[in-house]
Amino acid sequence: ADYTKEDIFSEEWYLRIFDRPLGEKITGDVTPEYCTIPEEGVAYAKQLLGDIPIIMVVRDPVKRALSQIRMNISRSQQDINTMSEAQWMENTSEPDLYNRAQYSEYLPRWEKYFSKILYIPYRQIANKPDSVMSDVFSHLGLANEQIPKLSDKIHVGQSITPPKKVVQHFQSSFTNEYNYLSAKFDKQFIGRI
Repeated sequence: ADYTKEDIFSEEWYLRIFDRPLGEKITGDVTPEYCTIPEEGVAYAKQLLGDIPIIMVVRDPVKRALSQIRMNISRSQQDINTMSEAQWMENTSEPDLYNRAQYSEYLPRWEKYFSKILYIPYRQIANKPDSVMSDVFSHLGLANEQIPKLSDKIHVGQSITPPKKVVQHFQSSFTNEYNYLSAKFDKQFIGRI
């Protein structure tokens, strides 16, 4: 509560949030929004925080866009079960469906300023959560520990299959991203995104 009583969103406020004694624990900040900030924002983060360890989750661009569109539709209170193909297509115009999957733009941007980046293939989080957490602990310089209920699913969305035209639209929209990811990562990594 003390952190909301003062001038918030300043450099001092942000740094103070992470400057409290936690014993053996460390603090961090998590959001997919950071991946899309422009280069001057990444440079500013480096200037403010130094060469901190960064963790990036890489997800199949089409699957990420389809998940996002489902979430956008459910938040807008549209009945996803009765939507026509045309209504689905209208929902494909949201910028968030595209900008968070522009790996060819934002991965090099972050790599330009930060040297300690761990890339996690998205499906590994569900398939091998212990292995993912072991990689995260190692990347952060922490001793590995077991986390209870790590495989429990939280916030499970509806399993709705969008129209084929929507899937094809995203597949053609992300051709360059698939090419970039295939050139950057090995086949084993790509098979787990």
